[in-house]
Amino acid sequence: DICLEDIATSLANQCRYNGAVNFHYSVAQHSVSLAHIVPYFLAQRGRFSQARFEEEYRDCAATALMHDSTETYIQDFIKPIKSRMSMGGINIAKVEDRIERCIFSKFGLDRDWLVDVKEFDARITTNEKRALLPFHKPEQEVYEAIPDFYVTKWTPEFAKQKFLITARQLEIDGDDLVNH
Repeated sequence: DICLEDIATSLANQCRYNGAVNFHYSVAQHSVSLAHIVPYFLAQRGRFSQARFEEEYRDCAATALMHDSTETYIQDFIKPIKSRMSMGGINIAKVEDRIERCIFSKFGLDRDWLVDVKEFDARITTNEKRALLPFHKPEQEVYEAIPDFYVTKWTPEFAKQKFLITARQLEIDGDDLVNH
């Protein structure tokens, strides 16, 4: 079963960059950050229609929040490894895609926003690496940093709560949620 509470718990306890960081920085915190960043910058670019601005903004933010939710059910791997791995004879990227489709279907999310989310998912790594990786080298940066975004320390429990609160604000169906 796909459960929002399970997703929040799992992502809050998973550390980005395989834990090779200065402090715990969870996938949940990363996802909450993107849920705020992506629609803000897309609105600046005029990406949302005037007639459906609020709905598109919310849908985009919800997609950003849930973009790494598959990591609850299947371990994340870097792209060069993921493209070569298989599970039961099926490419791992295809397995991940199937899980993502199930999650997005369960919560009524629009996968069309993933292209935009992935752009900022890549860009935010510059900010994260500057703050988190002890041996980060600026000359190795591939993407432009996101202006005025700073990584702070969240506990896993706080990250879980922020994830669930953000999901509620974005009206992601959480009928499986326990009252907190």
